[in-house]
Amino acid sequence: MAELVFPSQIAAAEVRSARIRSLEGSIYLVELDCAGGRRTLGDGRGTAVFRSLPAARAALEGLGAIPVRLVHDSVYDQMIGLGAGVPNRLEVALGEAGA
Repeated sequence: MAELVFPSQIAAAEVRSARIRSLEGSIYLVELDCAGGRRTLGDGRGTAVFRSLPAARAALEGLGAIPVRLVHDSVYDQMIGLGAGVPNRLEVALGEAGA
């Protein structure tokens, strides 16, 4: 897991883009590509977990015009016994933060 960055630190982190990672069960995490590398958005308890895509997008408000992508890694190939191999990944551009 990437290092955590908290909302109070975002301005200093020089965020270049964001990824909202969709996990099973309607769980979303926010990853930020910063000048110092990839960081995961944190809250007072650790990694910030969102229960909807709109809630995850709302966490990005105020970041300015940075590109946002939704990323979902499917585990279907592993479930049917094809092994881990190349990830079966879906990436969708969601526009810009705050747009």
